Amino acid sequence: NYECPKGANGEICSSMGNCHCGTCYCNQTTVGIPKTPTTEGEACDCELSTDQCFNPNPDPESETGALSCSGPEQGECQCNRCICKPNYRGRYCEDCIFCGPLDCATHIDCVLCLAVKKQKAEYPEDVDCTDECEGTGVSYVPVDPTVDVEELKEEGWTLEQPCLEFDDDEYDCRVNFYIASRNVTALTLEESLNITVFYDVEIDCDEFALIWIILLIVGAIVLLGLLLLLLWKCWTMYQDKKLYAQFEEDMAAAKWNTTQSPIYKKATTVHANPLFAHCD
Repeated sequence: NYECPKGANGEICSSMGNCHCGTCYCNQTTVGIPKTPTTEGEACDCELSTDQCFNPNPDPESETGALSCSGPEQGECQCNRCICKPNYRGRYCEDCIFCGPLDCATHIDCVLCLAVKKQKAEYPEDVDCTDECEGTGVSYVPVDPTVDVEELKEEGWTLEQPCLEFDDDEYDCRVNFYIASRNVTALTLEESLNITVFYDVEIDCDEFALIWIILLIVGAIVLLGLLLLLLWKCWTMYQDKKLYAQFEEDMAAAKWNTTQSPIYKKATTVHANPLFAHCD
């Protein structure tokens, strides 16, 4: 019986099951009498209850604070404890690591406007990115892609989050940017945060993407037309063959002499002149 696995408390089958021939049978007494199911797992150390996954003092302003592990997007309750998703932490997964100004999604619209729309516009000075960039509370600085990240670190910047995003709406372009900070003591939104977004001035765009799309559409239309034409030709050939077979069948069943039509009339007529006397 001592070959059964031990739980986190050091007890065989976590003292929550019956050990028999090296296997833990959870929710049983030592003599095999079933009990109310409370645990599962190889060592009976996984609690079935979920009461420890709910925050007893949730944030009243949070829409997910009262949910298990602060909602399925932030964490999942396993064995009566929260397993947090990436970017979240805390006993109830209530704390977001990279949220607000440290979240890539917060800056993507502004960066795409500054890095892509301005460069693609015929008159960049006429492009206004105020709507996309206002409210983020950070500075946006263009940098050459040859600038080494280590150089920024030497200047006192801490790179919190590297971001790679795409502008799929108007251009097929890629733009890299980095969220950096100075004097950050905690990864939360505070007035003391000095956050700057560095974005590459050189962007990677597929100039021929639109042309290829147009060519593919035109090619598909041409192929569809050829296919319809082929189907029409096959149909007409089938109908002609069917009509010719019917004609041959009708000819074989004809009751008149097929060498000459019964309604045929000669093109000439002969009339006898009674006044004409034949001379020998």
